[in-house]
Amino acid sequence: MNTKYFSLKSFALFASLAVIFLSGANISAQTKSAEKPTTKTDLPKITQVDEITVKELFAVPQENAKPLLVNFWATWCVPCREEFPDLVKIDEEYRGKIDFITITLDDPAEITRDVPEFLTEMKAKMPTYLLYTSKESEVIGAISKNWNGGLPFTVLYNEKREIVFSEQGIIKPPVLKAKIDNILAIKTSQISISELPKPKIRSVEEGKEDAKNDIDKGILKIKRYGLTMAIPENSIDELKEKYGIEISESGCVLINTTAEYFIAYNEVMKTEISRRFGIKFLEKLPL
Repeated sequence: MNTKYFSLKSFALFASLAVIFLSGANISAQTKSAEKPTTKTDLPKITQVDEITVKELFAVPQENAKPLLVNFWATWCVPCREEFPDLVKIDEEYRGKIDFITITLDDPAEITRDVPEFLTEMKAKMPTYLLYTSKESEVIGAISKNWNGGLPFTVLYNEKREIVFSEQGIIKPPVLKAKIDNILAIKTSQISISELPKPKIRSVEEGKEDAKNDIDKGILKIKRYGLTMAIPENSIDELKEKYGIEISESGCVLINTTAEYFIAYNEVMKTEISRRFGIKFLEKLPL
């Protein structure tokens, strides 16, 4: 038997032999009054799923999707028990960043006994489900083509529920954590790009308002925009030195400003300039 994982088929054979072996003891035990087990209300709740409902656990969330880590295990699987402390540490480290669930293949009778007791012992806080189905091959094939049913089995999905890593056998924490970190880095990069604020388009009203504010500050300016003819430097210097009129260039590409904004701004400025220097003076302006 491979020491890395425990085969489901091997367990089925083992369980059958155990039932035959213990049948004699069960007959003699019927003559004795069995003690009622103590109810433990503080044990974690385990949800039972079948081949249909288990698929819902892997459905792609509609919003705020996170990477999903899933571990298949059982209390009777020695390698599973050995790796579980590492899984608990990974859950603590990445809680809130990824979704992490465990799915046990224990007998349904253990849903309120061995399974929750083991999880309590491990101080595990991951949601846990108990898979019970007669269609094990169907479930195994649906989960991953790289899984032959051996336990433990760990699979990591990105937020689109695409498999990015799987391991049959005991996981190596550094390897798994590196895969998780890589997914989170990609996801963070995608979010940063998609959430970049769109540039606000400046309106006609803002053009008029900006011109009035500049005039109040004693600034006279003509804003050239788009593809314009070059003007001599001496003309620009003369307008600035003699009349205090600035000429600004916005270039060919208008990032967050339309031509309408510039037209509105310049119209207000032209009105003020003509008021000060006369209507004929507007012919000097490089519009």
